[in-house]
Amino acid sequence: MSSVRAAVLEIPVSPVPTGDMAYRAVFSREQLEGLNDDSINELCQKVAVTSWLGPEKHTVFYPVRGGQEFNLVLLRPDNLSSGARKEQGDIDEMRASYADWDPTLTWYDQGSVAILGDACHPTLPYQAQGAAMAVEDGAVIGKLLGSLQAHILKPRISGVKPSQSTISSAQKLTAEVLALYEKNRKERTTRNVQAAVKNRQLFHMQDGILQKIRDFVLSYAGVTRKTDWTWVLSSRQSQTYGWDVLEDCGKLFEYWKLSIE
Repeated sequence: MSSVRAAVLEIPVSPVPTGDMAYRAVFSREQLEGLNDDSINELCQKVAVTSWLGPEKHTVFYPVRGGQEFNLVLLRPDNLSSGARKEQGDIDEMRASYADWDPTLTWYDQGSVAILGDACHPTLPYQAQGAAMAVEDGAVIGKLLGSLQAHILKPRISGVKPSQSTISSAQKLTAEVLALYEKNRKERTTRNVQAAVKNRQLFHMQDGILQKIRDFVLSYAGVTRKTDWTWVLSSRQSQTYGWDVLEDCGKLFEYWKLSIE
């Protein structure tokens, strides 16, 4: 929860429970290969995300650090005590949670204050974009403020301190650039957050006809193969992973600069 957001809004902002929880673990390749399990060794050879989808829960497994480690996330309904945000995982409880599984299976800115990442667009972990959105936020705000600094200081003679009027102008323009930051990021992050909510519904279907249709569509789309950049999901994945956020915010800054000159 962001203390900056609460300070800007001047009201307490309490977190809203999502109803979901996640078991998270990172294993080294040596740990997994040391189990001498053929199915686990096969997983470790993949350079893709492997997902298991089931009623009310799903699991994700993928390589990190160049395949030297692997991240495992098991997502299920929350049964923690009210207000609990993080607790030590219980292996027996985790195993019991998956005992019946088939083994084959808001933005705000004021003045010169801005927030980014989970502080302004907290998301469910079903789009794999939480950290990515925060990195994009940081890159965009850095690009915009850097461009503003270059624009303000461009006519300045080297070694000469800026005048008070220049400083006042810079403060005003900074607030406008932070508004550009919001404009640039809001649509994209909203789309990702909403997609994560939709994915929860898609991933956690009860077994039945809709689940069979889902599995067929995902298989046809290529999700069950090494990549899901094929067929019906290619456009969606291109928007998520192929968008050049720095080029986009650069164009927005240049358009804004023309409007003030």
